[in-house]
Amino acid sequence: MIVYERESDFVMVTQDDHARVSGEFAKAWRSEYFLALDRKKDVELAVFEHDRGWIDLDETPFWNDEKRVPFSFRDFPLTPRFVFYKKGIDEVESKNKYAALLCSLQYTTLFEMIQDDAVPSFLNSEYKRQNRLINDLHLTDSSAQEMIKFHLQVLRFCDDLSLYICMYEPMIQRSETEWFAEGFSQRFPFFNYEKITPEWVEKEKVILTHFPFSTEVQVTVPLKEVNKADIENVGLSKAYKQAPKKERVVQFVPK
Repeated sequence: MIVYERESDFVMVTQDDHARVSGEFAKAWRSEYFLALDRKKDVELAVFEHDRGWIDLDETPFWNDEKRVPFSFRDFPLTPRFVFYKKGIDEVESKNKYAALLCSLQYTTLFEMIQDDAVPSFLNSEYKRQNRLINDLHLTDSSAQEMIKFHLQVLRFCDDLSLYICMYEPMIQRSETEWFAEGFSQRFPFFNYEKITPEWVEKEKVILTHFPFSTEVQVTVPLKEVNKADIENVGLSKAYKQAPKKERVVQFVPK
């Protein structure tokens, strides 16, 4: 679950809904800026499905007693999380091996720097999966490895761009410590490896300093605004279920 706090409520977006938004960015990726076009549908599937392991976890949100907020993807306990990550990647692999490879790489990349007892077992399991899939798909040469690296960068950029509009309130100035305050970490050769930086210019419009898409992109983020008083009265689970679904519409345009 993606969660941020306001004065009287918590804004909550499921990980799968966020992933659906990131998938729309992958679909809109400009063909001239895409390496190995014959793999584009595979990459799109990976981006759309990369967080499907969260579907069951987000069905009923969990309360963090220590912080007095709902658990989010940033602080949810790792041991149960890894069980569902594996389940999600297994499901993607049943549809498309290349998409599963990218999803697996997305997660191992994220957790390689995390110090926790639960991490090594998950990483080792996914490394084995990655080696098996690379061999099954005959992607062992250097050009194939470069292709995989590029497609993983696309996945990560689309993921981050979606998080940018899901993790914070629109039009709010970012502090230097917040995610994406300095732009996105992914760099691409067709932009001379320059940083891509987003900026809210209206409540429903974001400009990008470099634009990898073939046209302006409009996305819709499903969300819930869960009232703190309702959580106090009936608990998080019931308050979340009772909260009406809302939408955040955002258009992305070039600078």
